Amino acid sequence: MALDVVTKRNTQATVSKLIETLTVDLAAVAAQRATTEKTVTVDPSVPPETISRRIMTIATHGTYDTSRYESPSEARQAVLVAAVAAGMQLTDVQRRTQQGSWPGLAQFYSRYSPGQRAASLRRDWLKASKFVANNTAEAPVRKTNTSGPSSQGGWGNGFELGSSQEHQFLRSWRSALALSEKRYQSSRSGLGRRLVLRALGAAAHMTGSRVIEFGVRSLAVSSGIEPTTVAAHLRALRSESDPLIRHVGEARGVHGDQYELVIPAHLQESATKRSWPAGKLHSLRPAFRELGAAAAFVYEALESNANTASVSDVVRETGLSRSAVHDALEVLAAWSLAERTATGWTIRKETSLNAVAEVLGVLEMVIEQVLRYKQQRVLWREWLAQRLTLFSSFPAPDDDYPWEQFCGPPDDWTLSDLALRAAS
Repeated sequence: MALDVVTKRNTQATVSKLIETLTVDLAAVAAQRATTEKTVTVDPSVPPETISRRIMTIATHGTYDTSRYESPSEARQAVLVAAVAAGMQLTDVQRRTQQGSWPGLAQFYSRYSPGQRAASLRRDWLKASKFVANNTAEAPVRKTNTSGPSSQGGWGNGFELGSSQEHQFLRSWRSALALSEKRYQSSRSGLGRRLVLRALGAAAHMTGSRVIEFGVRSLAVSSGIEPTTVAAHLRALRSESDPLIRHVGEARGVHGDQYELVIPAHLQESATKRSWPAGKLHSLRPAFRELGAAAAFVYEALESNANTASVSDVVRETGLSRSAVHDALEVLAAWSLAERTATGWTIRKETSLNAVAEVLGVLEMVIEQVLRYKQQRVLWREWLAQRLTLFSSFPAPDDDYPWEQFCGPPDDWTLSDLALRAAS
């Protein structure tokens, strides 16, 4: 039917020009048919390893960081630049947008009419190819870890996971955290936010990267806070005027949100010059789920002090009220975790926190929580697997392809068209 319409309403010159314009598209269809005939299956949803989570979030969800990209045009161009740098071809991107693997990128072209979208994508692809070619020629041949560190980074900052520079940054971030904790002393939820920040710092130390991807359930186990409350604290922390964390990637599928540890500009110098804290960074150790968060901060202050500390010293270091510090010290002394000497308070190293947690029955509570979250993750993966539908090939001419799910209905559609389509 389409061939009949084209040949009867257009001259041969017009048809020849149309075929010449669609050379790339025809080659893509031919390549897809050849692949199908060879029974070679290619999953278009699997991106090259070199494309970051941030770019994949834009391509699949259409959401982007407005502080990094000022407009949707810049966001979609970033996806194309990443695809070119990853060695993909224009046909690879076209297949992903048409088959629903990259609906986020497809929706960026919904502002164009259906007949203009392919040409717009091709035009943007040429710009991305030119940009990558120019930057590749000017880029240094080799990157090393001895290059000057960047104060803020994330994916693509040139640092290796677990490198000495990353751990140096994490130590400096801990110093910035200690300098910033005064801002949380006046709020009722301040203790919880301090624990969430410590959980993120501990996760960064474990992975050796300032960019972490731990879900709220993992942070809940570490901080002893409910997952919904952890999510609320994360939203509040990343919305601060001088935040210590930055949201760099949306949750997608089995992957959680990505957060990057950052050092506020006004703390750069002081955090770098401050002596790095010794020992591991803990969020909330199991015993303090029963003994209380205040006791955890007081114990941490005594633990980091090589000598004895007075009540005033502990109040100044923890930011807690004097009455809260007195109560916490009494709790620690009752469980033989701290003792008062002639010169001040100190911890009792011979008493094990794990032993106290076992006596309090907290270890069983943590194990039960971990197993419950593990089962929830299994159910979530099953739910995703049941709803994962991908087209294995290009739609046939007579297929009723649901374009409106990805880029909206045609401009000339009316409400009656939509109603009749839904009814059918």
